[in-house]
Amino acid sequence: MKLSLTILILSLLGSLFGSVASQPDLKIAEIYTVPTEFRPNENVTIKFRVVNIGNNFSGDFYTAIYFDGKKVKEIYCDGLQPYQLIKMNYSLIWPDDVFTHEIKCFADIYNNVSESNEGNNIKIEFFNATNMPPLVPTIIGPKEGEIGKEYEFRISSIDPENDPIFYFIKWGDGNVTKTEYKKSGEEIIVKHAWYKGGRYKILVKAIDKYKASSKWAEKEIIIKDNIPPKVIIAKPRDGIYVFDRKIFPYFATIVFGKITIEAIAINGVEKVEFYIDNLLRHTSFECPYKWIWDETVFGIHKICVKAYDIAGNFAIDEETVWIANL
Repeated sequence: MKLSLTILILSLLGSLFGSVASQPDLKIAEIYTVPTEFRPNENVTIKFRVVNIGNNFSGDFYTAIYFDGKKVKEIYCDGLQPYQLIKMNYSLIWPDDVFTHEIKCFADIYNNVSESNEGNNIKIEFFNATNMPPLVPTIIGPKEGEIGKEYEFRISSIDPENDPIFYFIKWGDGNVTKTEYKKSGEEIIVKHAWYKGGRYKILVKAIDKYKASSKWAEKEIIIKDNIPPKVIIAKPRDGIYVFDRKIFPYFATIVFGKITIEAIAINGVEKVEFYIDNLLRHTSFECPYKWIWDETVFGIHKICVKAYDIAGNFAIDEETVWIANL
């Protein structure tokens, strides 16, 4: 009796698992494009494969391709034997952009086939067109100029894929220029004037129609003026100083111990030089402009500071001191 019951149970289990195993199972094997790399507006073929990985004939069914959520093609198939596959494809002109687009493929869009696994009926992949940025632009123009005078600059760049490009220009004075689209390799002429003396860094980059940008190109121009900077010796001046501190005002400048020489300079200053008795001792390139004079010295000496602007104009201030630093 027990043996008969065991045989019956095994028979029922065998029938159950046998029916499951004998079902078809449609699967999207892969999705790819031909060519694998492509440009915007090129003809592209989307290819995918449907395979029956079950153990029974599938019967007829419909597959479908969706592009960015919109069904673009539906394909009828009259059935697949176990482990038989079929190749499907859809050709289109790729959109004129480099954004990422979703390709979704369905093996059995209307659920005509009773399958052992419905979860592998859908496959999604993402593709985008390729685009290379333009090369670093070349800038041809003057290295020096004058205040208020307009100067020409010749700019060009090449896009590897011959896309139209425009140029974004920073002039270094807070002004920018954005050109119209030009052909790849076409030289353009732009003009600019500066209204303050100084050293300016011109930055230019090329941008193609798909917003791919080149690296920045750089060019420096010095705008000269004839107006010298202004400079004064703020310390030591007209007082008695003891160990770098002003004790009280005096009609002459007397120093005991070391002293920090401080200069105030304005109007486009590039550097300030510090001299003792006409001998250059220190150069300062940043404000505050100062130098500590600390050496063994006694007697009357002349302090001189000389401020330069970028154009080479300079101004001088001097102070005669009696100093004792022993």
